[in-house]
Amino acid sequence: MSFEGGGNEELSSSMEVETLVALDAANNLTTTPTAPRRGTEKHQLVLIPEERHEERTAHIVDAFAAILVHAPRHEAYAVGIQVNFSDSGCVTLTVSGNQDVPASLVNYIHKVWDILANLSLYYKREFKGPGQLYSQITPPKNPLDDQEHKEYKKLTEGVYNHCLPKFLRRIHKHHSEVVAFCEGMVPRAASKGMDSTGEKIKGLYYVFRSLMEIYDMGESKLLSSLSDETFLKRITNSCLWIQGLEKNQEWVQALFGIEYDNVWRHLKKATALQASILNFNRLARSRRMSSVLRKKLNVHCLGLHEGNTQPESENNWKTIINKSLGEGNEMEKIENAMKIPLKDHAGKKSLVHCELKILEHFASQSAKTPPISYIGTSKLACMGCWMVVEAWNKAHQSSKYVLRGSHGKWYFPWAIPTLGSEPLINRIRQDVKGAVIQCIKESHLYRVKSDSSAPSNDEELMFPDDDSFDKDFEEREVPKSDLQN
Repeated sequence: MSFEGGGNEELSSSMEVETLVALDAANNLTTTPTAPRRGTEKHQLVLIPEERHEERTAHIVDAFAAILVHAPRHEAYAVGIQVNFSDSGCVTLTVSGNQDVPASLVNYIHKVWDILANLSLYYKREFKGPGQLYSQITPPKNPLDDQEHKEYKKLTEGVYNHCLPKFLRRIHKHHSEVVAFCEGMVPRAASKGMDSTGEKIKGLYYVFRSLMEIYDMGESKLLSSLSDETFLKRITNSCLWIQGLEKNQEWVQALFGIEYDNVWRHLKKATALQASILNFNRLARSRRMSSVLRKKLNVHCLGLHEGNTQPESENNWKTIINKSLGEGNEMEKIENAMKIPLKDHAGKKSLVHCELKILEHFASQSAKTPPISYIGTSKLACMGCWMVVEAWNKAHQSSKYVLRGSHGKWYFPWAIPTLGSEPLINRIRQDVKGAVIQCIKESHLYRVKSDSSAPSNDEELMFPDDDSFDKDFEEREVPKSDLQN
């Protein structure tokens, strides 16, 4: 990846790079227009040996990360998976968070795994008739098509119970846009003769209106409603309908127009937790992938990994920034921008983000059981984390890792991970430093002095030149029909 660097091209220290990241993060600078939203690498290892199921694996691993989030804000998790496919082998789930992983979370993970194992046994038992092999039939796609779905209900209640604070905040945040969409689209669908679509939109309207009413009543009311048969069917079918819309984007846009584009993100965010539950159900009913659920689960938790301490004095901040940027004619803007991180981050430790701790852990192992090459995350990666994984993949063609994507933003605290090879660490430092400096230039905080009166190239938007960045990016799709067995 090529970036135009700053005024000083000598090798930077990790502390200098992390200080520059703090500057960008505190001023909400972003490289979103150039950021990938979907991993472009094929998975080298997936949940099923000798078969290619990259998307199925990604959905399931991301689901494990998504259901771990409890706090309404400022909580993130990443997970990595290792599967020993021998008869006596086990599954190891490595969990990393932006805080220490509590013992209660480990117990919760084991409970979810046990429920999934029971759900898998139910599907295998109920849909294996006389003289029939389970591998020859396909259980229902919708878990509510069965008369008995106690394990599915138990899974739903357990996940919502744990994720309730985060779920309530997400519903509250996206409720008004979704309800406005539903109110406007019901009559439009009916006027075009789309009766079934109109009914499904009414179903969406019911779900979010009910959720908001319950939100106002408190958590206990919500939990009691989650066990209600009617409500469970509504929210499950609404989520399935949203996923179905992704397969018919052109038709939906023609029907609903620009309003649909505006609300689509809110629909997906508000039903993301239910999508994770449905992905687990698909895992349990899969004729091939469900075999992992019959294995013993080990949960390995990674602790916090602190990086460098940020400078405490204004002079030290100026020294680092001047060294990185070189002499410029707009340093007053930089110094003003520096006041925010100086106030918020001076003397604080940087932290290695959770997905990079997973990468660190796997990189340091010489285990006989290699990890699945997809790292699941509860959020899209920040730009720094994405660039570290990209740098790793360039240096390790035989052991690449894949993330869901990046939102293109910078966050602090953020630290460069320990990945062993000094040449690799130097490459990461220079790549991240170059990207941060370019972001500063694009925001017009800084421009190098020029001998010419003509506009400097530094004032133009300089996009990363790298094939691994998908310039026609879009959100990674949630479950497609090829998830079905």
